[in-house]
Amino acid sequence: MVGPFGEVLVMDWGLAKILRGEVSSTMLAADPEATVFDKPKQANIASAATEASVVTGHGTVMGTPGYMSPEQARGDVEHLDTRSDIYSLGALLRFLLTGQPEGASTPGGPRLDKSLAAICAKATEAAPAERYPDVQEMALDVSRYLDGLAVGAHRESLFEKAGRFYRRYRFFILLIAAYLAMRVLILLFMHR
Repeated sequence: MVGPFGEVLVMDWGLAKILRGEVSSTMLAADPEATVFDKPKQANIASAATEASVVTGHGTVMGTPGYMSPEQARGDVEHLDTRSDIYSLGALLRFLLTGQPEGASTPGGPRLDKSLAAICAKATEAAPAERYPDVQEMALDVSRYLDGLAVGAHRESLFEKAGRFYRRYRFFILLIAAYLAMRVLILLFMHR
Protein backbone atom coordinates (compact mmCIF):
# COMPACT_ATOMS: atom_id res chain seq x y z
CA MET A 1 0.00 0.00 0.00
CA VAL A 2 1.22 3.50 -0.80
CA GLY A 3 0.58 6.43 1.54
CA PRO A 4 -0.60 9.93 0.56
CA PHE A 5 2.98 11.15 0.11
CA GLY A 6 4.13 8.18 -2.01
CA GLU A 7 5.73 6.31 0.89
CA VAL A 8 5.38 2.54 1.06
CA LEU A 9 3.38 1.28 4.03
CA VAL A 10 4.02 -2.23 5.35
CA MET A 11 0.69 -3.83 6.11
CA ASP A 12 1.81 -7.19 7.45
CA TRP A 13 5.10 -8.95 7.91
CA GLY A 14 5.99 -12.46 8.94
CA LEU A 15 4.22 -14.72 11.36
CA ALA A 16 2.92 -13.73 14.77
CA LYS A 17 4.61 -16.50 16.69
CA ILE A 18 7.29 -16.39 19.35
CA LEU A 19 9.79 -19.11 18.55
CA ARG A 20 11.33 -21.12 21.37
CA GLY A 21 14.67 -19.69 22.44
CA GLU A 22 13.96 -16.24 20.98
CA VAL A 23 12.70 -14.60 24.15
CA SER A 24 15.39 -12.72 26.03
CA SER A 25 15.28 -10.51 29.10
CA THR A 26 15.88 -7.45 26.91
CA MET A 27 12.79 -8.30 24.86
CA LEU A 28 10.69 -8.54 28.00
CA ALA A 29 12.20 -5.35 29.42
CA ALA A 30 11.35 -3.48 26.21
CA ASP A 31 7.64 -4.29 26.62
CA PRO A 32 6.57 -4.75 30.25
CA GLU A 33 3.08 -5.79 29.04
CA ALA A 34 4.53 -8.68 27.02
CA THR A 35 3.49 -12.20 27.93
CA VAL A 36 5.46 -15.27 26.94
CA PHE A 37 3.43 -18.37 26.10
CA ASP A 38 4.91 -21.85 25.98
CA LYS A 39 2.44 -22.57 23.20
CA PRO A 40 0.73 -19.95 21.06
CA LYS A 41 -2.77 -19.10 22.25
CA GLN A 42 -5.76 -19.67 19.99
CA ALA A 43 -6.40 -16.74 17.67
CA ASN A 44 -9.93 -15.78 16.73
CA ILE A 45 -10.06 -13.86 13.45
CA ALA A 46 -13.22 -12.04 14.51
CA SER A 47 -11.59 -10.71 17.66
CA ALA A 48 -8.23 -10.11 15.98
CA ALA A 49 -9.21 -6.60 14.97
CA THR A 50 -9.96 -5.63 18.56
CA GLU A 51 -6.88 -7.14 20.17
CA ALA A 52 -3.65 -5.15 20.30
CA SER A 53 -1.57 -8.17 19.34
CA VAL A 54 -2.57 -11.50 17.89
CA VAL A 55 -0.55 -14.67 18.13
CA THR A 56 -1.08 -17.19 15.35
CA GLY A 57 -3.31 -19.93 16.72
CA HIS A 58 -3.28 -23.65 15.90
CA GLY A 59 -5.58 -24.40 12.98
CA THR A 60 -6.01 -20.73 12.08
CA VAL A 61 -4.98 -19.80 8.57
CA MET A 62 -3.72 -16.24 8.31
CA GLY A 63 -1.79 -14.94 5.32
CA THR A 64 -1.92 -14.21 1.62
CA PRO A 65 -2.55 -17.26 -0.59
CA GLY A 66 0.39 -17.85 -2.90
CA TYR A 67 2.81 -16.41 -0.36
CA MET A 68 1.99 -18.74 2.55
CA SER A 69 4.12 -21.80 3.11
CA PRO A 70 2.26 -25.12 2.83
CA GLU A 71 2.44 -25.66 6.59
CA GLN A 72 1.04 -22.18 7.20
CA ALA A 73 -1.76 -22.75 4.68
CA ARG A 74 -2.67 -25.98 6.53
CA GLY A 75 -2.85 -24.06 9.82
CA ASP A 76 -0.11 -26.28 11.27
CA VAL A 77 1.26 -23.80 13.83
CA GLU A 78 3.47 -26.36 15.57
CA HIS A 79 5.67 -26.64 12.47
CA LEU A 80 5.96 -22.92 11.70
CA ASP A 81 9.41 -21.46 12.06
CA THR A 82 11.72 -19.10 10.18
CA ARG A 83 11.60 -21.39 7.15
CA SER A 84 7.94 -20.42 6.71
CA ASP A 85 9.09 -16.84 6.33
CA ILE A 86 11.77 -18.04 3.88
CA TYR A 87 8.98 -19.53 1.74
CA SER A 88 7.11 -16.21 1.72
CA LEU A 89 10.31 -14.33 0.93
CA GLY A 90 11.06 -16.68 -1.98
CA ALA A 91 7.52 -16.27 -3.35
CA LEU A 92 7.84 -12.49 -3.04
CA LEU A 93 11.24 -12.53 -4.79
CA ARG A 94 9.78 -14.58 -7.66
CA PHE A 95 6.86 -12.14 -7.97
CA LEU A 96 9.22 -9.15 -8.03
CA LEU A 97 11.35 -10.77 -10.73
CA THR A 98 8.57 -12.14 -12.95
CA GLY A 99 5.40 -10.26 -12.04
CA GLN A 100 3.71 -13.63 -11.48
CA PRO A 101 2.80 -15.26 -8.17
CA GLU A 102 4.38 -18.55 -7.11
CA GLY A 103 3.07 -21.47 -9.14
CA ALA A 104 1.74 -19.33 -12.00
CA SER A 105 3.19 -20.16 -15.37
CA THR A 106 2.20 -18.11 -18.38
CA PRO A 107 3.43 -19.25 -21.80
CA GLY A 108 5.70 -16.56 -23.19
CA GLY A 109 6.00 -14.99 -19.74
CA PRO A 110 9.28 -13.70 -18.32
CA ARG A 111 11.98 -16.32 -17.90
CA LEU A 112 14.39 -16.18 -15.00
CA ASP A 113 18.09 -16.88 -15.14
CA LYS A 114 18.66 -20.47 -13.95
CA SER A 115 20.52 -19.32 -10.83
CA LEU A 116 17.76 -16.90 -9.81
CA ALA A 117 15.09 -19.51 -10.55
CA ALA A 118 17.01 -21.99 -8.37
CA ILE A 119 17.16 -19.48 -5.49
CA CYS A 120 13.39 -18.94 -5.70
CA ALA A 121 12.76 -22.69 -6.04
CA LYS A 122 14.91 -23.55 -3.01
CA ALA A 123 13.21 -20.89 -0.90
CA THR A 124 9.75 -22.18 -1.89
CA GLU A 125 10.34 -25.91 -1.51
CA ALA A 126 7.29 -27.76 -0.17
CA ALA A 127 9.36 -29.47 2.55
CA PRO A 128 10.70 -26.97 5.11
CA ALA A 129 13.91 -29.00 5.53
CA GLU A 130 14.72 -28.42 1.83
CA ARG A 131 14.48 -24.61 2.13
CA TYR A 132 17.22 -22.22 3.18
CA PRO A 133 17.76 -22.60 6.94
CA ASP A 134 17.71 -18.83 7.49
CA VAL A 135 17.51 -15.50 5.68
CA GLN A 136 21.28 -15.01 5.81
CA GLU A 137 21.86 -18.11 3.65
CA MET A 138 19.32 -16.91 1.09
CA ALA A 139 20.78 -13.39 1.10
CA LEU A 140 24.25 -14.87 0.61
CA ASP A 141 23.06 -16.73 -2.51
CA VAL A 142 21.43 -13.55 -3.88
CA SER A 143 24.65 -11.61 -3.18
CA ARG A 144 26.68 -14.29 -4.95
CA TYR A 145 24.39 -14.02 -7.96
CA LEU A 146 24.69 -10.22 -8.03
CA ASP A 147 28.49 -10.50 -7.80
CA GLY A 148 28.58 -12.91 -10.73
CA LEU A 149 29.55 -15.91 -8.60
CA ALA A 150 28.09 -19.41 -8.47
CA VAL A 151 25.10 -19.79 -6.14
CA GLY A 152 24.66 -22.71 -3.77
CA ALA A 153 21.10 -23.43 -4.92
CA HIS A 154 22.11 -24.21 -8.53
CA ARG A 155 24.64 -26.73 -9.82
CA GLU A 156 26.16 -25.16 -12.93
CA SER A 157 27.13 -27.03 -16.07
CA LEU A 158 30.57 -26.48 -17.59
CA PHE A 159 29.00 -24.26 -20.27
CA GLU A 160 27.29 -22.11 -17.61
CA LYS A 161 30.55 -21.78 -15.67
CA ALA A 162 32.36 -20.67 -18.84
CA GLY A 163 29.62 -18.13 -19.60
CA ARG A 164 29.76 -16.75 -16.07
CA PHE A 165 33.57 -16.56 -16.29
CA TYR A 166 33.31 -14.69 -19.61
CA ARG A 167 30.74 -12.21 -18.25
CA ARG A 168 32.85 -11.59 -15.17
CA TYR A 169 36.17 -11.05 -17.06
CA ARG A 170 34.86 -9.90 -20.45
CA PHE A 171 37.18 -6.89 -20.72
CA PHE A 172 40.35 -8.89 -20.04
CA ILE A 173 39.29 -11.77 -22.30
CA LEU A 174 38.55 -9.37 -25.17
CA LEU A 175 41.84 -7.54 -24.54
CA ILE A 176 43.82 -10.79 -24.73
CA ALA A 177 41.87 -11.89 -27.83
CA ALA A 178 42.60 -8.54 -29.54
CA TYR A 179 46.30 -8.85 -28.63
CA LEU A 180 46.49 -12.39 -30.03
CA ALA A 181 44.64 -11.36 -33.21
CA MET A 182 47.10 -8.50 -33.74
CA ARG A 183 50.05 -10.87 -33.19
CA VAL A 184 48.66 -13.30 -35.78
CA LEU A 185 48.11 -10.47 -38.29
CA ILE A 186 51.63 -9.13 -37.73
CA LEU A 187 53.14 -12.60 -38.18
CA LEU A 188 51.14 -13.14 -41.39
CA PHE A 189 52.24 -9.82 -42.89
CA MET A 190 55.89 -10.34 -41.87
CA HIS A 191 56.12 -13.68 -43.70
CA ARG A 192 54.77 -12.33 -47.00
